[in-house]
Amino acid sequence: MTDAETRHVLIIDDDAAARRMLRRVLERRGFRVEEQGDGRSGLDAIVATRPDVVLLDLRMPGELSGFDVASLVKAEADLDGIAVVVVSASVHLDARSAAKTIGCDAFVEKPVDFDELLAAIDEVAPR
Repeated sequence: MTDAETRHVLIIDDDAAARRMLRRVLERRGFRVEEQGDGRSGLDAIVATRPDVVLLDLRMPGELSGFDVASLVKAEADLDGIAVVVVSASVHLDARSAAKTIGCDAFVEKPVDFDELLAAIDEVAPR
């Protein structure tokens, strides 16, 4: 990866407004951004597109929660190297601890501080 343009970010969040806001900020900074609204479609997109970074909400309705998606990504050898950054309003210590145990690479609280988010992305998927 040589610059932001080459970094592919997949946003998985059931909140469409949150996805749009993250997309706008990241695209303005040159990232290639894709978004999915639930865990199942997010996991399918991870397998199909192999993004550099996944921005993942933990609490989503449906078949797969963010915890499920993160666990599956981190357990699958074929997906090694894909960074998972949790972006969640679940700020309790147990959520952070569970995300760390699963192997998530960073945790950013909602509402998102974009400087913090961009620093986390740079740390887990350097240019």
